[in-house]
Amino acid sequence: MDVAGDDVQVDGAKVWTISFAPPRPSSTPHLPPPKPTPPRVARFPDVGEVSVGYPRAMSVPAVVWLAVGLATVVILVAMLLGLVKQVKRLAGSVLEFQRAVQPELRSIQQEAESAQRKADHLQHERAARQEERLTRPKRRGRR
Repeated sequence: MDVAGDDVQVDGAKVWTISFAPPRPSSTPHLPPPKPTPPRVARFPDVGEVSVGYPRAMSVPAVVWLAVGLATVVILVAMLLGLVKQVKRLAGSVLEFQRAVQPELRSIQQEAESAQRKADHLQHERAARQEERLTRPKRRGRR
């Protein structure tokens, strides 16, 4: 709250009155605007002039974007940790499945090898019979 004073004449005497007024905006003419601080500059012989430090104030949109960015990073890290946990769980499940299936897979492979040997044996027998049939002399006439 600002205090404003006026000089008033009452019965020939000068009286100073005080009234309370709402706060004035910062751009009032009686106060000069704040002077911007010059940026700090470092001079390097190889590079030239380089600005040093951060600006003293950030705009509201910059603060909002910074907060949104930080929140996004936190969420992404949490999701990444959850993903790593799920990958570990999946790897454990795959190993358990392989241990459970391995005996059945071995028995199926043994049966497949046995069936292949039997099929090869039958094929060789059939080829031998055909060869025998071709080399045997033909009979003439019927019985």
